[in-house]
Amino acid sequence: MKVLSLETNLNEIVGYIYFFFKQQAKEKGIKLHCEQGLPLREANVYSDKNKITAILINLVRNAIKFTEEGIVKFGYERKGASLIFFVRDTGIGIQEDEKNIISARFERVSTKLIIDNSGDGLGLSVSKAYVSLMGGRIWVESVFDQGAAFFFSIPYNSAAGENINKEEQENTKKEVNR
Repeated sequence: MKVLSLETNLNEIVGYIYFFFKQQAKEKGIKLHCEQGLPLREANVYSDKNKITAILINLVRNAIKFTEEGIVKFGYERKGASLIFFVRDTGIGIQEDEKNIISARFERVSTKLIIDNSGDGLGLSVSKAYVSLMGGRIWVESVFDQGAAFFFSIPYNSAAGENINKEEQENTKKEVNR
């Protein structure tokens, strides 16, 4: 599989996903919130729009699925030479021994607290593969019964021709790989 690095607008992707899931969240009685982390001009990047969209759809779908009340919040921000995307929820969270679920194919969180146990367990592993192809990484932070936050990073390749110096790139790597 290849990365199709074309000019795309991150704000459009986030907006599309918000409208795609808005009704589903409303019907479930949870709030959906999105954050566009950059002004329009800076949000134009060279990256794979389809892969970013697929990753966010997988993560937001899971967040809505595992949240019975509260909020699902997603978006992105720029940190130096990287874009950090996030999906946070106030759902059931993930137990410590299940946080490796990102790496395992056909695996799902094993809890009896969820009503919707659908899915094939491939969403997170596909997302991890896409993130890796784009030169980033994916990780989760969660406390069981208090929600989960999934993050992924990819390089920030500005379509506006912005130059990022080497020192800033190295500092960003340290921040992202904490």
